[in-house]
Amino acid sequence: MSMGSGISNYEDPDPTQVEIRSPGGTPAAIGDRLTGRRVLHFQVAELLGGGGMGMVFRGEDTRLGRTVALKFLAPELGRDPVAKARFLTEARAASALDHPNLCTVFDMGETDEGLLFLAMPLYAGESLERRLARGPLPLEEALDLATQTARGLAKAHQHGIVHRDIKPANLFLTEDGVAKVLDFGIAKLIGEAGPTRAGSFLGTPFYMAPEQTRGEQVDARADVWSLGAVLYQMLTGRRPFAGGSDVAVVHAVLHSEPEPLAHLLPEVPPEIERIVARMLSKDPELRYASAGEALSDLRKAQGMASVTLPPGTATAVRPPRRHVGLAAALVLALAVGAGVVGLLAWRRSGEGPPTTQFTRLTELPGEETFPSLSPDGKFFVYTKSVDGESDIFLQHLAGSSNPINLTAGSRSNNTQPAYSPDGEQIAFRSEREGGGIFLMGATGESVRRLTDFGFNPSWSPDGREIVVGTESAFDPSSRFSYSQIFRIKLATQARRSLNVQDGVQPSWSPHGWRIAFWGVTEPGARRAIWTIPAEGGTPVPVVDDAYYNWSPVWSPDGNFLYFASNRDGSMNLWRVPIAERSGEVRGAAQPIKTPATWSALANFSRDGRLLVYASNDNHSVVEQVAFDPKRGQTTGEPALVFQGARSVGACSVSPDGQWLVFRQGSPQEDLVLTRINGKERLQLTNDPARDRAPHWSPDGRRILFYSNRSGKYEAWTIRPDGSGLTQVTNLPAHDVFSSVWSPDGRYIAFSYDTQGTAILDLRSSASSLRVLPPAEGGLVLALRSWSGNGRLLAGELQHRDGLPIPGIAVWSLEDHTYQRLTQTGHDPVFLSGGRQLLFIEPHALRLVDVASRELRTLLFAPPHSSYVEACVGPRDNTLVTVRTTEEGDIWLLSMVDTQRP
Repeated sequence: MSMGSGISNYEDPDPTQVEIRSPGGTPAAIGDRLTGRRVLHFQVAELLGGGGMGMVFRGEDTRLGRTVALKFLAPELGRDPVAKARFLTEARAASALDHPNLCTVFDMGETDEGLLFLAMPLYAGESLERRLARGPLPLEEALDLATQTARGLAKAHQHGIVHRDIKPANLFLTEDGVAKVLDFGIAKLIGEAGPTRAGSFLGTPFYMAPEQTRGEQVDARADVWSLGAVLYQMLTGRRPFAGGSDVAVVHAVLHSEPEPLAHLLPEVPPEIERIVARMLSKDPELRYASAGEALSDLRKAQGMASVTLPPGTATAVRPPRRHVGLAAALVLALAVGAGVVGLLAWRRSGEGPPTTQFTRLTELPGEETFPSLSPDGKFFVYTKSVDGESDIFLQHLAGSSNPINLTAGSRSNNTQPAYSPDGEQIAFRSEREGGGIFLMGATGESVRRLTDFGFNPSWSPDGREIVVGTESAFDPSSRFSYSQIFRIKLATQARRSLNVQDGVQPSWSPHGWRIAFWGVTEPGARRAIWTIPAEGGTPVPVVDDAYYNWSPVWSPDGNFLYFASNRDGSMNLWRVPIAERSGEVRGAAQPIKTPATWSALANFSRDGRLLVYASNDNHSVVEQVAFDPKRGQTTGEPALVFQGARSVGACSVSPDGQWLVFRQGSPQEDLVLTRINGKERLQLTNDPARDRAPHWSPDGRRILFYSNRSGKYEAWTIRPDGSGLTQVTNLPAHDVFSSVWSPDGRYIAFSYDTQGTAILDLRSSASSLRVLPPAEGGLVLALRSWSGNGRLLAGELQHRDGLPIPGIAVWSLEDHTYQRLTQTGHDPVFLSGGRQLLFIEPHALRLVDVASRELRTLLFAPPHSSYVEACVGPRDNTLVTVRTTEEGDIWLLSMVDTQRP
């Protein structure tokens, strides 16, 4: 294993690059002078390597406490002030590109000696050049890497940025299989600096487009040529154009054609040879106009290359479709009971319009959710909370009023059931025995543990494997960590990660070819849906926009991916036509209007004619209750402040006790101000940005919150009258969350990404950032509150991957130690003295003493409701609570084709 960054293969200097030395000393001498120095807020560590373009060091960002790669460019490259200015302009533009396949530029600067440098991520893995030294790549791997590279270049080309030096040395392969394009802008700087010896060519002639070798102006098509040359080399193990000197190579580029792929690799499909030939066309007009145009064909080629099914995957045959007429549809409606509330028609791809009917299947008090329909369409299972614990219930589709509790003997939460393809087993998540995925028979018998982790199980079509996420998915607005997706074999319990950047709620396609999932994507933490080959590879986006897109499920014929989205103002069902084998999206998303304001978690019968889903009619209740801080208990009954259908969270009481600011969660996330008595309401923000976690400043003049309104999450402030919107933090490489004031208002503390908590001095520059060290085991603090005496920060501990540890913890600013106060609970809030913490458990509001760790329950939530937030008034004499009433049902959507013979 080697480490990589945004550099040009520093493991081995590139022999095709011009070696440039400084009159002030050799590279070794310059390296000796830099090692151990502090440059701006970077501490320079050991030299990792170098080449013609400069030297790369391991470094430490002392401001953010992270390891980086520092690339110091050769002095000649920054000597010309015009060239340097152009380079810095392009480097800034490249640093604004946010894409998984592009290496991010964290920072840039210049030393006292005039050395330009870039700070970039330090990756674990190897360059493509080093990988190719071991021989050519398998067809699917080569296409995967070419597609990833094209995706990154497409992003750059959309912003008018051309790389100019795509080659194996500038493509880095991380340990988790992600291709990173390195060194944006540096090739242009070399071009501005000019050659240093006669007969030398700037760049790398093996991969340069003809127009580039002639010194002409280049555009995105030059990058397409270079990528074509790299793809040719990945497939064959040799470059498409060769020669004993730079001049000979350029002559071949201008006048020769590479040997056809069919001569070297007869097994390569003709479509792939056509793509490579078009990329390597000497006439730019005949080439792909940009990487984005090439990307479309590369994705299609990936699907064509996947001609073999994953091991252990059965070849599923679509069952014959049986005609069900309108009369039969009415019989079905009567069989499942009253409640058909609407008729809707839409046209399937290549089929007649099906008639759809909606029928409510459950009408019990509280919320029923996570439905799963038996393959034969006769039964369904779902999750329901009973006496504070979640259980799994079985019910007949014909409207039985006596559902059977399949997990009644368990005292732990059981949820997220999923029928096996043959209907004989149910996989589910349970918190018993420490939590994990369990299996039971179709009527609750023979429970056994499959894994000690995982959520939202989905079966492979042959019933031999289950795919899970490492974080639970129940609400697209609530994500706590970056989740991985694992395949698990039932027979051996062997597990394998698909190595996605973030993925939850996976759904296996009906023929076993792909797995759909949703996750968080940048910028702005959007909720997007992808599909990925079941054997792993490059995810293909399905829906990625500003809306909450989640809860994907395949139609049984593999022609559609159904999902939930709030794109029409309410959370409802949608579907998009899709190619199951390749993941290619074949049309626009189509709405499926259900008779509810919130619908998600769809699940099909085997024949695709029946679909169950969950509705949600929850609403928020905001209350205040008197509190005696000396006795540590509430007095009297909670009084209503207001209630409504829109979700409410993250409240904060003004220092004078007169106003309450809170986050309104739907249809968009905005900040709202109201009198503590619920009157005189003012909406502070009203736009698509997600504004969260408001906190009053100690003097009551400003409200601190975090928002993605700049394109990523940062801390912001706003005045109570809605004016003076101001960005407080600027961390280009990190998202800022959960920001709070210090008691004197001179500092703010915040969590960033999953890296922990930092404190910012508002009187100084952004560089004066203090980062809290990790706790034992590498755990970090997800911040929630700062004590009134200024001595403690409180929150929850979590792993670096974002996985939370249940319970409340505090960090002492005096002795620099962590204490874990409780084993359960979340969202702690200090009382003013700093000696007690208010915190939330799902169905209770509790208090913990910091010194003694004594616990006390203050309030129990009424039946079918749960607390989500609490805040404290001045002098601790009032508590404000936010709770959600839980009400939701399972619905049936039945589809009948009326135009088939």
